[in-house]
Amino acid sequence: RDIIHDGDLYRLSDPFLLPTGAWMFVSPDRKRAIVIAVAVRHAVGLGSPLLRLQGLAKDARYLVRELCPGGYRTDRFTGQLKYESGGVLPKPLICRGVTLMVSGIPTLPSHDMDTLMFLLSMVG
Repeated sequence: RDIIHDGDLYRLSDPFLLPTGAWMFVSPDRKRAIVIAVAVRHAVGLGSPLLRLQGLAKDARYLVRELCPGGYRTDRFTGQLKYESGGVLPKPLICRGVTLMVSGIPTLPSHDMDTLMFLLSMVG
């Protein structure tokens, strides 16, 4: 809650121009962040866009965890909606801030209004 109230807000992608809208809240000390991505329009069979983060400390290492792993996914071949227990990230990962800001993290939306949330915490 304090990350959202006291932190900086970054709009990572514009939902009016792109199929996915994404926002990021970064704590003032840049030690923690929350990323939220929503697939506003998604076409079956499209690849996974990478979401480039902002506002992190470049040389710091961050633990990235998906907050709500699992959910409904669309079969890319049939369009059928199926529940999967795994998330976008098979396990939490640790990356440097510069990597997250330049390379990004996968979003893998599977259907309209599919939502992903990540929590980043500085480690070390």
